[in-house]
Amino acid sequence: MSTVLVVGASGQVGEHLVTALADRGATVVGTRFGQDVAGLTQLDFRDPGQVDAVLDEVRPDALVVPAAQPNVDLCEREPEATYDINVRGTAVLARAAAARGLRMVWLSTDYLFDGTAGPYPETAEALPIQEYGRQKLAGEHFLLATLSDPLIVRTNVVYGWERVGKNFVQRLVKTLSAGEPMRAPVDQFSTPTYAPNLAAIVAELLERGVTGVVNVSGPDFTDRHTLACAAARAFGLDPEAIAKVTTPDLGQDAPRPLRAGLTVDRVRALVSTEPMSYEEGLATMAASRPAGVP
Repeated sequence: MSTVLVVGASGQVGEHLVTALADRGATVVGTRFGQDVAGLTQLDFRDPGQVDAVLDEVRPDALVVPAAQPNVDLCEREPEATYDINVRGTAVLARAAAARGLRMVWLSTDYLFDGTAGPYPETAEALPIQEYGRQKLAGEHFLLATLSDPLIVRTNVVYGWERVGKNFVQRLVKTLSAGEPMRAPVDQFSTPTYAPNLAAIVAELLERGVTGVVNVSGPDFTDRHTLACAAARAFGLDPEAIAKVTTPDLGQDAPRPLRAGLTVDRVRALVSTEPMSYEEGLATMAASRPAGVP
């Protein structure tokens, strides 16, 4: 695979991508923006000058981009600022990759869909119902129009250990471990995705030269409350402390696609790495807590 630049290597998916790509023999260089993480190169990918300077120094063969502003409610409240990251920043990277003939892998989402008919195949019509989904759809369109062979990886409800503990499962573990109650909606359905498994599949897709749109998620279609209870059991915590609610009860700024999630038939035909069930992913996560992670 030669040299791969991971833009957003300080984030949950980015951290695991660095490991998965290195495991397949790539020389990996990672970038960071908000977090001060040793060994990563500072990069504001909205700045064409910074992007050019890093690409000229690293001279990668491929560009893998998990970096984004994924806070759905923040996107709804601050559409211009988040558009600057999720769309304009993506455009800067895509233009730079096109100018150098680099392969580019970009992470997208099931929030492209309205959530009436999930789980969705790659061929489903995108009908986003919130700003985040509209931004990611715009990013997809720009990549497909700018690059001859991008790989767009759609995923959803990614969980696993990460430095800042933002994902649903890690927040649940922290909350229940502190003896505090938690709420989880029974009407939000998805296909939860274990971050290291996602990264391993993306690395294999890149190695195999796959292009186009590929769904990479877990295979199980389940609601958020069921996932939460399974996570509690995996970590030896009390699932009875998780209250059943509906999405309106949460008072979130952005609408959620209630029956979202992604099918994995295509990716199963493309790679040997099997998408991991949420029960297996949670068990693996529980058995592999890294030192110093909250």
